[in-house]
Amino acid sequence: MSLTERLLKEVIDSESSYIKALGLCIKVYLTPLVINPSSPAILDSDTIPMVFINIQDIWRTSCNFLKKLKSAPPSAAHICDQFMWLWDSSSIVSEYTYYIKNFEHSRELIVHMCSAATSKHNAKFKKFLEKCVNSDAKGMSLQSFMIQPVQRPPRYVLLLTDLLKGMPKDSPIIPKIQTALN
Repeated sequence: MSLTERLLKEVIDSESSYIKALGLCIKVYLTPLVINPSSPAILDSDTIPMVFINIQDIWRTSCNFLKKLKSAPPSAAHICDQFMWLWDSSSIVSEYTYYIKNFEHSRELIVHMCSAATSKHNAKFKKFLEKCVNSDAKGMSLQSFMIQPVQRPPRYVLLLTDLLKGMPKDSPIIPKIQTALN
C-alpha cells in the first residue's frame, strides 16, 4: 500500500472512529438523560443543552461527511472534494464555532456539578457519570468525549497536510489539496 493510499485510508478510518465516539457519547451519556429521565431528573431540560452543546448536530454532519467519503473509491481528488463540501456546508462552520465557543462553559459546568461542594441533586449526576464510565462508555469519561469536537478541525488540517506531503511533487492534485486546506 502506497503512502497516499495509507493516508486516504487514515482519513476514512479516523472519521469512522470519531463518529463512533460521538455516537457512544450520545447513546451512553445524553440519551438516558433525555429519553428516560429519572424522577426527579438528573439534569433539568435547561442544563442538558449547556452540557452537551450541539454534539448531536456535529455527529449528524460528520455522519454525512463519512457517507460522502465512502461514496466513491478513495482517491486524493475525491477526499479533497469531500473536504471542500464539508467546509462549504453552511452548517459545519457554525456548528463547530458554536461548540468550541461553548465548550469551556460546558466543561466548567460538569466539573462544578461533580464537585463535593454542590447539592445532593448534583451527587446524582456524579453517580450517573461514574456508572456510565464503568459500563457502556468503555472507561471514557464524559469530558473525554466532549473534547473530541474541539480537537477535530485541527485533525482535519493535519490529515490534509499529511496527504499533501505524501503526494509526488508534480501531482496535479496538489492545488486541490491546497484549496481544501484553505
